[in-house]
Formats: sequence, C-alpha cells, structure tokens
Amino acid sequence: MFGKKSLRGMRIAALTADGVEQVELTVPVRALRKAGATVDVVALRPGRLLAMNHHEPGSRFRVDVPISEADPAAYDGLFLPGGLLGPDALRQSQDARRFVQGMDAAGKPIAAICHGAWLLSSAGLAGGRV
Repeated sequence: MFGKKSLRGMRIAALTADGVEQVELTVPVRALRKAGATVDVVALRPGRLLAMNHHEPGSRFRVDVPISEADPAAYDGLFLPGGLLGPDALRQSQDARRFVQGMDAAGKPIAAICHGAWLLSSAGLAGGRV
C-alpha cells in the first residue's frame, strides 16, 4: 500500500473548458484539495464553465483563472481532465498549448485523464510517453 503524501503548499492548475466530463474534473480536484493542494480551475474563458455528465449537461463551475492570464511559473503541477468537448476545445487553443508547453519545459508534473491527453499531443509533448 502506498503512503499518503501531503501536497500542502502546492498549487495545481486544472486546465479545462466547457464540455469537460464532470466526474473527471470534480473527483481528482477533490482528492488534490484533500491532500492539501490549492487547485485553480484554469479555462479558455473567464466566468463559469459547463461540465457534462456523459451526453447530458452537468453543473457549472467557477473559472479561477482564464488561460490568457495563467502563468506556468505560478503552478507546481498541471491536471488535464477528460471528456470529449472540453479537451477538443483545449487542443485547438494556442494559449492552452503554450501553457502546457511551459509546464513541460519547467519539468513540472502533468497528469491527464482520458481525452485530456489530446492537448499533450497537439502541443507536441506526447511522443515517447505513456
């Protein structure tokens, strides 16, 4: 069994967009916060984003930082939740690609669920990784 590691004092960016799969955002963010991390929801637009429960609209979530204002240097790690529509929008965003490239260049950990990895591929970062 693995020991519990505290993330106290760490700041994590959860980079997402409208159409994120709700459970793939909420459950990991809850776990990161429970472990002590501060998690910012970073999205393509300010305001609130709409999550999905498979094909049905889900809840709306507050965006803490729009991607246009997000600085990779401000974060200790990056989390990319899945879904279909959200990751598809992110992979087409130059700002999102630059952000993930900045996190990678700084050697910061990046975790992705399901289609969240699309952004890594679009940013040229998926080669040779599992």
